[in-house]
Amino acid sequence: MTASEKFSLKGHVRIEVRDRTGRLIDVPYDGENFIVDGGKQAVIQQLGQFFETDRRAMRRMSLGDQGAILGSPFTPKVPDVSWPARTQLFHELGRKNIGSFLFPTTKSVRFVTSFLSSDFDDTSYSALPRICSEASLYIGNPDLVADPITGLIQPNKVGPDPIPVDDVMFSTRTFKSVPFDPLDAVTVTVTWTIFIT
Repeated sequence: MTASEKFSLKGHVRIEVRDRTGRLIDVPYDGENFIVDGGKQAVIQQLGQFFETDRRAMRRMSLGDQGAILGSPFTPKVPDVSWPARTQLFHELGRKNIGSFLFPTTKSVRFVTSFLSSDFDDTSYSALPRICSEASLYIGNPDLVADPITGLIQPNKVGPDPIPVDDVMFSTRTFKSVPFDPLDAVTVTVTWTIFIT
């Protein structure tokens, strides 16, 4: 048996939309993610600071509403040469701590977070109709000063919440627009699985 000389990360993201009764109404995306340069650098820094006091890890997810092509809400923007340098969503609606961490295999970790549309402020959206069409996974410290009821920070609402300065986007994905009006009380659940190969 020989030791492996390669080490890489590969990701998969699934977006599910459920109505107020919990019934699954749509799966707008179920496929590969896009790991940005900042995410790769943050992983390297974590490895280098293993014995230091750095407490950063995969901590948060966010949703946004400008992941689809303007005028074509069911056509997600596709990765281009600018994507590796991205550090944020096109327009973030809100960010919250990851709800659960799972280990489906010895070579993978899964992060799951649910977002309830009724938790979002009307002023967080960039336009009508109110939708979501992009998601991101962030590395950061565990301390998040968020709304005590919703667990959200909303950086683009009127009276914006501050984004944690040490949050680093690890991965991002756009998907076809799905209804996400606060009055609809829909839940979008984002499941991000990272595989080590």
